[in-house]
Parts: sequence; C-alpha cells; structure tokens
Amino acid sequence: MDTIKYSCIAVDDEPLALEKINRFIEKVPFLDLKKSFGNGLDALGWLKNNKVDILFLDIQMDELTGLQVIGLLDYRPVVILTTAYDQYALQGYELDVTDYLLKPFSFERFMKAVNKAGAAMAEKSTPQVTVTQEVKSAGRAFIFVKTEYRMQKIFLDEIQYVEGMKDYLRIMTPK
Repeated sequence: MDTIKYSCIAVDDEPLALEKINRFIEKVPFLDLKKSFGNGLDALGWLKNNKVDILFLDIQMDELTGLQVIGLLDYRPVVILTTAYDQYALQGYELDVTDYLLKPFSFERFMKAVNKAGAAMAEKSTPQVTVTQEVKSAGRAFIFVKTEYRMQKIFLDEIQYVEGMKDYLRIMTPK
C-alpha cells in the first residue's frame, strides 16, 4: 500500500534555520520537500505556478514577512510558522495557521506540528455532507457534498450506492 506523501516547501532567511528545517523534513517519510527559499518573495513567485500541501514559513524576513506571504497566496496550503518571535502567535492564529514553532525547536516538537498538519490535510480531503430538502422542484431531496473547494449537489433518488474508501467517499450516480 502506498503511503500518502505531503509536498512541502521551507522558507527562512536564516541559512542555519533553513538547513535544520530541511534536515527535519527529510527525516519524515511522508513529507516530500519540493524546494527551499531564503526569502518570501522567491517563495511566493514559485507558489504562483506550483502548489504544495504544507508550507513551513519564517515570519521575520526582508522584503516580505511570512505573514505578508500568507496574505498574498492564491490558495491556502497548511501553514506551519517557524519563528524566533512569540509576539506574532496571535496574528498567526488569526490567519488560521496550523502550528507555530518557536525557535529553537526540537525534532519532537517539529513532529507534533507535522502530525497536526497531516490531520488538517486529512480533514480537508474528507467530504462533508449536508442533507437538505428542496421545496421548489417536485420535493426531490438532495445533498450537497463538499469536493475539494466546491459544493456538488446530488439528488438522493439518483444515488446508486455510496462506498467508503478510508478518508474518501465514492458516490455513484447515473452519468
């Protein structure tokens, strides 16, 4: 059975800190380090054409801070902030970051953040189902299923079967 691998990048303007994060990422079998960046501007440019699951991001950097990078993203990967400054924690959580690693952090603390990120990724991919009655069109009942970033309307009388597949559901309807 294939193990799920989460793609990630690391962004930090301190070379030693970036090297440490890269080493930690490489130790984790379900993380796939795509690239490392020494500043937020280069990372943001790369992210315009590439998507990752997890973003390890320093806050205090020249040109663009990590918080500015988050605000400029076209999509939102799971974000783990890595910083030496605890005063940004509230802002980070207001931006819905998954975790906040305060430097210097241990591998054990890094793994706690990575496991939290994995749980957030699993939650993102789990379909959410809402059952609703449609009053206007002949009383046909339907559900909305969240798939990726959109809601799909499915009429209950068209469902042939539903199959549970670990973190996913397969709902078969006539084509």
